[in-house]
Amino acid sequence: MADPRMRRLKKALEHRPMASNRPFEVEFTENKHNIALWKGKTGKALGLNELMQEMLAHLGQSVKDTLLTLFNHTRRSGELLHAWRLGGCCTKILKKGKCAMAAESYRPISLTSVISKTMEYLVNAPLYH
Repeated sequence: MADPRMRRLKKALEHRPMASNRPFEVEFTENKHNIALWKGKTGKALGLNELMQEMLAHLGQSVKDTLLTLFNHTRRSGELLHAWRLGGCCTKILKKGKCAMAAESYRPISLTSVISKTMEYLVNAPLYH
């Protein structure tokens, strides 16, 4: 038979409200979505889908609603769209003080979708606040 202290602890934990401890079970709200759209870094190069952060920040309400629905569906299903996982390697940048003739002197730049970056912000924000 289990230790009585462990049984009491187990019972207390089972009856404890969990909503605040499970940030991934909460729907993304319109307010959080709007914050995520405005928090993205601007002035960056286009990703594979040729969208810029500035475009997302100025979407019409119906498109924002559709995007929020898609984000919440993605969160519930746990399946990220394949296109959001792709990063396009568009260029290489020479590392400071390195020889331009050596391939290892360059670092690749991979551009990910601004839509996936917005989703990433929505997922990560509750973990840090």
